[in-house]
Amino acid sequence: MSRSLKPSPVHESIFSRYRYPLIGTYAFVTGLAFLRISRQPYSQSIKWEQYETVFKFTSLGAVLGGIGVGGLEKRNEGALKT
Repeated sequence: MSRSLKPSPVHESIFSRYRYPLIGTYAFVTGLAFLRISRQPYSQSIKWEQYETVFKFTSLGAVLGGIGVGGLEKRNEGALKT
């Protein structure tokens, strides 16, 4: 009972459809947050901590978005089997 490791057509279409919007959204949100931090009149050490926090949370959001897209793929794949 060997299972093929080839990606299903549903998997390819979902990732090809959402890949660039997710990357663009990540870059846009991160860039806006960094711009806002850079314009604040705080000391450089406080700004670095804010940059780090923003990067962590936007990266976490991007990972969760990727997991969400992967979850859509699994749900659609299950619907096709029934």
